[in-house]
Amino acid sequence: ETLVRVRCEGVHRNRTLDREDFRISVDLGAHPTSAVYECAVATRPGLGEFLQWIQDQRAAGAVAGPWIYTTASAPFTAALLGRLDPRGRVFEDRVLTRDACCPAQMPGFMMKDLNRVPPSGGEAA
Repeated sequence: ETLVRVRCEGVHRNRTLDREDFRISVDLGAHPTSAVYECAVATRPGLGEFLQWIQDQRAAGAVAGPWIYTTASAPFTAALLGRLDPRGRVFEDRVLTRDACCPAQMPGFMMKDLNRVPPSGGEAA
């Protein structure tokens, strides 16, 4: 499921958000070059309650996950999770980003290989 919608200045020129819950700055440049993008983020309604529910279920031993699997870059995902899960209590290190994706037949698109997500919250392949 989609947890957020994002509009990054200079990237999503035609995308609008109904509301803005917070902003993040993401540096996608390769050292020593910097390429900082300012991004507005709108969270899915009820996301805070859902993340708390996941924490409660994990504490009770009812669930082992969850995993985040995104076609977004690792720096962007880290910046976003720094706001959504700042202490790492929900996702910990269960995060797969663009680096774990495969190129799609359509240029510029990526596909998620769900075989990379282990069953029952184990280690990533």
